[in-house]
Amino acid sequence: MTLPNTSIDEDNLISGTWTMVYDEGFEIKMPNEIFFTFSFSKVENKYLNYIRVIFGFLLLKNTLSEFQQNLPSHIEKNVDLYYPGFYWAIKLFGSNFLVFYAMKLILTLLVIGGHQIRAALALLCFISTYLFLNDPTGWLNHYYLINLTIFLAAFFPFKEAREDSDGYSYSWTVNSLKLMILIVYFFGGLSKINSDWLHGYPLHLWINKKGLLLILNKLSFDFGEKAAIFFSWISMAIDLLAPIGLT
Repeated sequence: MTLPNTSIDEDNLISGTWTMVYDEGFEIKMPNEIFFTFSFSKVENKYLNYIRVIFGFLLLKNTLSEFQQNLPSHIEKNVDLYYPGFYWAIKLFGSNFLVFYAMKLILTLLVIGGHQIRAALALLCFISTYLFLNDPTGWLNHYYLINLTIFLAAFFPFKEAREDSDGYSYSWTVNSLKLMILIVYFFGGLSKINSDWLHGYPLHLWINKKGLLLILNKLSFDFGEKAAIFFSWISMAIDLLAPIGLT
C-alpha cells in the first residue's frame, strides 16, 4: 500500500485502492476482489479492567437509584402503560420486580468483582431492558445509553479476577465505547440548542423542584435564574465538545 490510497499487487501487476477504517483495520479494493484486515492497534487488558470496575460502580449507583425511585411505581401501577409493541413485557413475568432488582444488584456485584463477567453482563442487559420497558413513566434518556453499554460490554474480552490481566486486546473495545458515548452526548448537545434550554427554563424547574431555588435566591433575588442560564450553557458546551475530549 502506498500513499495516498493506492494498493498494488506486484505479482499480478494490478492496482486498486485502500481505505483505513478508523484505527481498526484496512479495506483493500482490487479489480476483482475486496479484502479487509484488522490493524494491530491494541489496548492493555488492565485498562479494560479499570473500565469494568468503574462501569460496575456506576451500574450499582444506577440500580440503587432505580430501586428507590421506580419500584413503587412498578408495584402501585394501576394503569397498564407500555411502549408500542411491547405490551408483552408487562405480562411476561408478572409483578416480580423486587426479584429483578435483587438479581440486577447481584449481577452488578459480580461484574465489579470480576466473576462470570460476560454471563453477568448478558443477564444484566436482559433484566435492565425488561425493567425499562415495563415502566414508561420512569423514562430517562440515559437508560438507553446504560442498556446499550451493557449490551456492548458483554462482548468485551474482560479478564476474570482469577486470570492474569497482563497482555493486550484489540482497541475496538475502547473505541466502540467512546463512539457510543460521543454520539449520545454530541447529539444531546445539539438538541439543547433551542430557546427554552438556552434561557435556562428546564434547569430552573429542576432547581426549584430540588428546593435549591430559595437558597440561591437568598444570595441574590435573581441568582437562581442566572445560575440556571449559566449551567445550561455550560452543559450544552460540554456535550458538544465531548468528541474532542474522547479522541
